[in-house]
Amino acid sequence: MKKFNSSMFDSIKTALADSESSVSTANNILRFQKGNIYTLRFLPNMQAPEESFYHYYTVGWESFATGQYIYAVSPTSVGERDPILEARFKLYKQGSDADKEKIKNVKRAEKWLANVYVINDPVNPENNGTNMMMRYGKQVDKIVRRAIDGEDSGEFGARVFDLSSDGCNFKVDIEEQGGFPTYVSSRFIGGGKDNDLNLNEKQIEEIYGNVFDLKNVFSIKSFEELEKMFSEHYLCEDGATKDEPRNEASAKSEKPAPAKEAKEEADPTVKALLAGMED
Repeated sequence: MKKFNSSMFDSIKTALADSESSVSTANNILRFQKGNIYTLRFLPNMQAPEESFYHYYTVGWESFATGQYIYAVSPTSVGERDPILEARFKLYKQGSDADKEKIKNVKRAEKWLANVYVINDPVNPENNGTNMMMRYGKQVDKIVRRAIDGEDSGEFGARVFDLSSDGCNFKVDIEEQGGFPTYVSSRFIGGGKDNDLNLNEKQIEEIYGNVFDLKNVFSIKSFEELEKMFSEHYLCEDGATKDEPRNEASAKSEKPAPAKEAKEEADPTVKALLAGMED
């Protein structure tokens, strides 16, 4: 047996620090509530502009073993195989009618993550004047793409990322439709009193220089870890019971959007990751 040494101890300390850092980062994802309008300004990654948005996929379902909602960032986000999605495809194609009905519970959702400067958070005003992250889905993505490189780019374009009075704000408008949140009324605004953020050059430089590294906010489970997750919580083959609930989602994983898909039931250890836009 190996003796415990200083190198091992350093590894433990590093792992603890990394874990604490990931939780802290997740806490910087904005929490949105229905019936409110949030005012934000998108922030570019000045060091790596191509990483100003992080595009990823999640997979999740309500565990058939514990009743908890379990979820993870899918490896397909980085072009790798996902055993859960492969099993879902196989059951859709080759399974019995019962198999096909059950596998419908396993949902795949498409998401984006972006850096933003908070101008007005009506629910948590302590966020005002700070850098945060915004998590969003397809509804908002269409609005963002249209403003940056679509039919609205002539009016907005690069101004989307401009912190000066020439920039444009993003109004996140969360309404309710059919019992689910909708973001179709969200919009960019290129003028008005809110556009002048009263920031000097030094403040603007500091804000641009303190964006989050989006690609490292969420971890991606290994192929084997996802197989184990599917085995335990879908096939119920590994002894997970309702009396001994087990949260299989990493503290850096995220749950897919509930809109017409699933009801959000967050484990306390990952609630921070469920904060954000879901559409």
